[in-house]
Amino acid sequence: MKQRIISILKVIIPVSLGIYLIFFIYNKLTDAEKEQLFEAFKIADYKYVLIGMFLGWLSHLSRAYRWNFLLEPMGYKSRFWNNYHAVMVGYVMNIMFPRLGEASRCAVIAKYENIPFNKLFGSVLAERVIDMIILLIITFFTLYLQLDLLHQQTDELITKLLQSFTPLKLILLLVAGIGGMVGLWIIFKKFGHIEFIQKIKKFVYGLVEGLQSVLATKKKIPFLLHTILIWSLYIGMFYISFFALESTAHLPLGAVLAGFVFGSFAIVLVQGGIGVYPVIIMETLYLYGINKAEAFAMGWIIWTSQTLLIVALGGLSMFLLPFLNEKKLA
Repeated sequence: MKQRIISILKVIIPVSLGIYLIFFIYNKLTDAEKEQLFEAFKIADYKYVLIGMFLGWLSHLSRAYRWNFLLEPMGYKSRFWNNYHAVMVGYVMNIMFPRLGEASRCAVIAKYENIPFNKLFGSVLAERVIDMIILLIITFFTLYLQLDLLHQQTDELITKLLQSFTPLKLILLLVAGIGGMVGLWIIFKKFGHIEFIQKIKKFVYGLVEGLQSVLATKKKIPFLLHTILIWSLYIGMFYISFFALESTAHLPLGAVLAGFVFGSFAIVLVQGGIGVYPVIIMETLYLYGINKAEAFAMGWIIWTSQTLLIVALGGLSMFLLPFLNEKKLA
């Protein structure tokens, strides 16, 4: 019961914070800015938004195709369209339930392709590690390009991060990590004959094998090229949406990357970026001389278009999966 309450609070608190931020920012806008906000929605050229949605869809296709590069070293291969529908189901589940997307994605393939869940989950974790590295590279590149403009905001963020990681916390984290691994090894060694422990051991080994799949894949170049393609499409999707409003169409690459980076972290930190994403985009674009109303509108346009895409395609994937695999299940 206690665990269930904690799980519910993990959903309610971030979403409530996001909703609060929406009303807080909206109420801070002047009447003139509110008029500008609604006017921006009216005059936006939505063909650019549709192009952005199309680029977003292509990135999902590429992610689905890339997944097999990690499964093949473990002796498995999943059908492309099952991969794609699993990816879309995962995105939808992530919007509704934080951190459940990865597990849902793996559960779909485990069901329809008979691949062990633990190995699938390990491969997805490996993907996440690679994607986080790419995001950090883009972040540092953006900070380098826009150091003068962004240093005040980033200095405060870095200071807070450094304060949160005290030497004592780092030592405790290291000790806990080493202790956990040693403890797991002792349990496996001493109680390995017990069936329940054998199941845990099998799951952990499968997880590790999945994580190692990035190094084991023979298709490292195609994997890297698809990774670059995925992130190029993400940035392209974000950038093309700026042309929907005349006021943001002229923004330089540095502004686009800054908005993309801060927006990406908003999605990572808060469930689906609900409420927070438009605010982050507004504050970022405001640094580049865009008035808050139009910057706020742009944040909403980007977030809404991509969320609608995920919900629509994810819902369609949930519907289609049983029909596409009818013969296999029979």
